[in-house]
Amino acid sequence: MSQRVTPPSPAHVKPSLSRLCASLGFAATLMFTAGAVQAASFPCKNAQTATEKHICGDKDLGALDVALARAYQNRRDGDENNIGAEQKNWIKNVRDNCTSVGCLKSAYRERIKVLNGSGASFNCELAKSATEQLICGDEGLRYADRTLAQSYLALKEAGGDRKQIAAEQNAWLHNVRQPCASVACLKDVIDARNGTLGLEREELDARIKKEIGYSKTAFYSDTRFWPKDPSRIIALYATQESAAKNHHDEAQQDEDYILDIYVLDSATRKVLQHGNDSVSSDAIALQSVNIDNTDYSPLLGVQAFGINASHTHYGCAGYESDSVRLYALEGKTMRPILSDIALRSNSGMCGTECESKTIRRELRFPDKSGKRYPDLLVRVKTTEAREAASRKKSVCKVDVTRQDYTLRHDAAQYKVPEGLDY
Repeated sequence: MSQRVTPPSPAHVKPSLSRLCASLGFAATLMFTAGAVQAASFPCKNAQTATEKHICGDKDLGALDVALARAYQNRRDGDENNIGAEQKNWIKNVRDNCTSVGCLKSAYRERIKVLNGSGASFNCELAKSATEQLICGDEGLRYADRTLAQSYLALKEAGGDRKQIAAEQNAWLHNVRQPCASVACLKDVIDARNGTLGLEREELDARIKKEIGYSKTAFYSDTRFWPKDPSRIIALYATQESAAKNHHDEAQQDEDYILDIYVLDSATRKVLQHGNDSVSSDAIALQSVNIDNTDYSPLLGVQAFGINASHTHYGCAGYESDSVRLYALEGKTMRPILSDIALRSNSGMCGTECESKTIRRELRFPDKSGKRYPDLLVRVKTTEAREAASRKKSVCKVDVTRQDYTLRHDAAQYKVPEGLDY
């Protein structure tokens, strides 16, 4: 997930910073052959700074630069937390403060862990306190710390009292976490806090259900403040259709989920709008459904929000995708205006590690006039790996193609071209 507002391109930042960002592979087309490795994520013939020359002069550091570019691009495709600004800050304050290859390697490895989801919730290169250093030095603690940060943010956005939640978390950090002087102590208190935040989220969800009179058993649920508008809450519940309908044929694996979507006044919990929709789960199984955190309203000229769905297939080939659909509010009515578009999909082929296809799609809003339902631009990047013969040996060749689609609103919905939903 992303559903996402694209971070500013390098062309829109200062030239010196643009160069730094470009050196981390904002757009790299790679071709891999047996025994061949790309030197860096940027053309080494253009290396000018001491950092760039270090990268190009050391094979292992060059490989780390390529790996970091990939990790960053994967995170950027599904960016939800301004990863672009975070990356620029890392370049300026961590990477470019290194004066040796050893320092750079250490910084790169730590940053790759963070981008791949194996780091702490903060930059370990900037860790100062004894507590932070203990967390950064233990893999299990880094994971627990990152999970705790995600739980805290989820609770804070779920429709509760933000100030109270923040005050409780700050008190816990100061009075419980900070006094810990050992890894064992930190593991105990972080695990306990994770459990507490999880229970608080469940209690908040149960309270909202009770206040709106929702009594069904939801397989998936999500509640959060309307993006950039804490006066409203969006509540989403997905219930599976009856077993009699879904399992009349043992060979039939399809599962349909009914979506109940509510928009509430966050102070009174009064239901402002309510709508229904459905999502299918067949051989490509539904893994999650949640509320998009992108503020679509100023982009579309109407009150609008998004719902994300993730699907996975666990066969030998493997397939996974994340899609978005958009809804608009018109008076007391909620209606869909954009059907599913897969913003990310990955697929493979049985019996080979080379054959694969990765598709990334970005929703863009070129019309900034604020008019209702402007044309949407879908920018598609397809990366396809395939085996190819080269001098009597097999190599893995990677091809990258790009294509743009313009979506127009037809007075009911945006027309989505065939094939953009997977």
